Amino acid sequence: LLHDGEPLVSDFGVALAVSEAGGTRLTETGMSVGTPQYMSPEQAAGDRTVDARSDVYSLGTVAYEMLTGEPPHVGNSVQAILGKVISDTPKPVREWRELVPNNVDVAVQRALAKVPADRFANASQFAEALVKPAPVGPAEAAASTEERRAQHWPALSWRRATMIFAAGLIIGALIVWLSSQDHQTTPLFPVVRFSFDVPRLASGGNLVAVSPDGSKIAYVVEDSQETTRIFLRALDRVPAAEIPGTGGGRHPFFSPDGEQLGFDQDGKLKTVPVVGGTISVVCDAPGMGGATWGPGGVIVFSRPWRGQGSLFRVPAAGGEPELLITPDAAPGPQEVAHLWKPHFLPDGRTVLFTQWGSFGGSLAALSITDRQVTPLSQPGDGAYYVERGGYVVFFDGGWMVRSFDPRRLRFTGPPQPFASGPRVQLNSDLATLAVSRTGTAAFLPGPTPPWDLVAVDRQGNVTVLSDEGNFYTNPRFSPDGRYIVYVISYPYVNGGDLWIYDVALGTETRLTFDSASVSPEWTPDGRRVIYVGKEGTTASDWNLRWIPADKSGPTQNLLTRMNAQWQGLLSADGRLLVFWEWAGQTQGDIWVTPVDTPQAARPLAQSSGWDVAIALSPDGRWLAYHSNESGRDEVYVRPLKSAGARRQVSSGGHSPRWGPDGRELFYRSGDSLYVVPITPGPQLGIGRARVLFAAPFMAGGWSSSIGYDVSPDGQRFVFVRERADDRRRMEVLLNWFDHLGRLR
Repeated sequence: LLHDGEPLVSDFGVALAVSEAGGTRLTETGMSVGTPQYMSPEQAAGDRTVDARSDVYSLGTVAYEMLTGEPPHVGNSVQAILGKVISDTPKPVREWRELVPNNVDVAVQRALAKVPADRFANASQFAEALVKPAPVGPAEAAASTEERRAQHWPALSWRRATMIFAAGLIIGALIVWLSSQDHQTTPLFPVVRFSFDVPRLASGGNLVAVSPDGSKIAYVVEDSQETTRIFLRALDRVPAAEIPGTGGGRHPFFSPDGEQLGFDQDGKLKTVPVVGGTISVVCDAPGMGGATWGPGGVIVFSRPWRGQGSLFRVPAAGGEPELLITPDAAPGPQEVAHLWKPHFLPDGRTVLFTQWGSFGGSLAALSITDRQVTPLSQPGDGAYYVERGGYVVFFDGGWMVRSFDPRRLRFTGPPQPFASGPRVQLNSDLATLAVSRTGTAAFLPGPTPPWDLVAVDRQGNVTVLSDEGNFYTNPRFSPDGRYIVYVISYPYVNGGDLWIYDVALGTETRLTFDSASVSPEWTPDGRRVIYVGKEGTTASDWNLRWIPADKSGPTQNLLTRMNAQWQGLLSADGRLLVFWEWAGQTQGDIWVTPVDTPQAARPLAQSSGWDVAIALSPDGRWLAYHSNESGRDEVYVRPLKSAGARRQVSSGGHSPRWGPDGRELFYRSGDSLYVVPITPGPQLGIGRARVLFAAPFMAGGWSSSIGYDVSPDGQRFVFVRERADDRRRMEVLLNWFDHLGRLR
């Protein structure tokens, strides 16, 4: 407060002055008034008389908190805190932060002395000790005669004491601020947000990276042939430029100095100068799921190992990867299955990472020196640490930010939305946001509605069925062709809901409401829809369910197994259920079981790769699917009920669908839809594939299921088309973390 142009601290002193003026004290003997963490022991004990040394204690508490991140005494209740204030001695500041100057630590300890006589007599002495190079030890508790006289300072007016206290507070805060610049940054610049156009980003994987100093952004784009390339945009230059030699590359990440870029290409971990130059192979890294480059010339990356995502380290100069830890050795939530997306903390010895399992994702920290794992008790994925302010940014239903202590490896504040909760493009998931250690963030805002549901005839002519611009996936014609069922996905959830489109009326009706429904298929009679739904938190989260198409009955479980299923079909007679299920990070298998005896399930197709995207012939005799066992996707056909070898149909292809009479088999390859003549019989006759029409539409759907369908008369196809005029803009956010305390 200002009184006659002079500052007054409006805390306990004002309360005391007001009470004295009114003749009745607000603080009676035995009763404490104030905020427990900042009260002196004599206040906590309810002493009747307190003086300037109590204010010195409170100032010491503030200084302690500014240096360590917490008050010297914390507890679960007011009583617990007051008890510690009276009896416990706080740890020295240097035990938390060893770089704090010794004289600052000693001065704070003396200010927090339990006995008032052992403290500084006033705030000016405390301020002097904070800048005094010689240590002020406990031996000086025997104060000088002048100090003892100052301790009994009845002649000094309350206003003068308050002014001195205020001056000391300002000086002390300034000194503490100067000694803690490695952790706190005073806002100097305004929050700045701008954007620039980018080509189509690839789907899946880590797509965006920001250099540690925030001056460069790397991102992965994908052309119409689904070939990826890595572009670099320096914030002081326009336009962005492709980094030569990065075709097919993914998962970009920067070196600590920002001059090198690491990435995954053809199953190998590689590095390249950001200005272009010789590409170096670091090591083999098939199926890499993210990497981070530490200040000691060490790269930590994640990749599958024995069917589980595990963490490895390798010298950035190249060498043999060393296994750091596997899910089985990582403490934390139950059923840990994969360890992904590592990110170095400033010490260069600890990485944040994600533990993944049927429970979802949870953050943890790993010491790469002794391989000790510290669970952080925070659900989420894709963590970045921001040194500028000490925050972790992570994804948990949306992008969040939370204050974090990297020395004690624990969160120190509640989570809150990052930048008012920026949304990200749906199919890119965590891959569309990256944050530098200085707090520069780059992300794709969204989701903007970019997709339409379209019908295409055999000549390739397109008719828009629904232009609502939703995120449509996996459309399927009903057996009579009157309806199309599909998934409309939503941001921040692992799935969406089933909707049914009436072809004649052009109306859409919602079928499920759990936001966790994917991969729909009609039963042969058209009365029900089989789909994959999520329920519970066990390893069998995602299982086959079915629901009446007219909603005349409830959803029912169709199949529950140890592994998650991702697509299911009934045979023409309705007796057999064919499904493919997840069998490891790099493997999917196809099974068949009688509907009434699911325990009798047997494998139909198993390999070292993904055997997925199943389709049954109309007569129920043949199974078509695609597999990447050969190193690229190929379409195969094999008998459903009898033993027989598989036969390759494509020369590079995926997503097979049968024609209505079983005499044609369709599949996709690149931007084209192919048709293969089929001659039914005991020995299936397979003709030569030819292009039916160009199909520059969305290539797939949920978890390798098929992203298009054939009408019952074989004359039309339903696809999901991305709008050609959908422009993508990369958003860049500067200085936001500097103002986070003010924006809360």
